[in-house]
Amino acid sequence: AAETPAQEGSSYTLEELKEKLAAAEERFKATEKEFKQCKKEYLPLHRVWTTHEKDEKKLRRKEALVAKQKVLLYGVNNYADIDQEKAKKLAEDLDLLDGLKLSVQHCEEVMKANEERYPLLQKMYNVLKLRNDEIKADIEAYKAEIEKLESESTDAE
Repeated sequence: AAETPAQEGSSYTLEELKEKLAAAEERFKATEKEFKQCKKEYLPLHRVWTTHEKDEKKLRRKEALVAKQKVLLYGVNNYADIDQEKAKKLAEDLDLLDGLKLSVQHCEEVMKANEERYPLLQKMYNVLKLRNDEIKADIEAYKAEIEKLESESTDAE
């Protein structure tokens, strides 16, 4: 593994630093291309996983709410006078509940189809993101070092 500019100190000449900067920029282009490809596949699956998690929580809450509404509306002592507003609200909540069930079901189907790919994509995404960030930091450090050497050389003249 190459040392980062911060670890190297300033024992390099301006030309050597410019060469290192060019090499780092080449590496960055290559990893950026891989990273974008990985992101293209990983992010939609990641959204499915997070949507599933959120919708599952909403579904559980909505199921409890609907059950409570049904008991209040159609309870043993309440058959004679059913409140139409509450009945309408219950019907709306039942529609929402069906929508959430469909969403969770769809997410589970996608998750099942990608259960082997997703963890690999997630690891690859994290590794490439880390590598990209490190190369960006290297590039910035090389640029700063070059700038410093150039300003020192103009000061010396």
